[in-house]
Amino acid sequence: MSKLPIIRRYVEESTGLSLASKSRQNEYIYSRAVYYALAKKLTRESLEDIGAEVGRESHGTVLNSLKVTLPEAMRLNI
Repeated sequence: MSKLPIIRRYVEESTGLSLASKSRQNEYIYSRAVYYALAKKLTRESLEDIGAEVGRESHGTVLNSLKVTLPEAMRLNI
């Protein structure tokens, strides 16, 4: 059984935001980045599967978020 839905629900409940939203507002972008990081760290799922859990995200989107967005969020102390 995949842990991805559990991780997704945890992040959504913690932030009060839907990760499946297509919004490009920073709060949504950073929330998805946290989900990607947790999912990558806590599971052995592929980046494609991690992105698919929140809708339409490709493995490239997940990878970019992990390399660019997450460090930016951490730098801004979000």
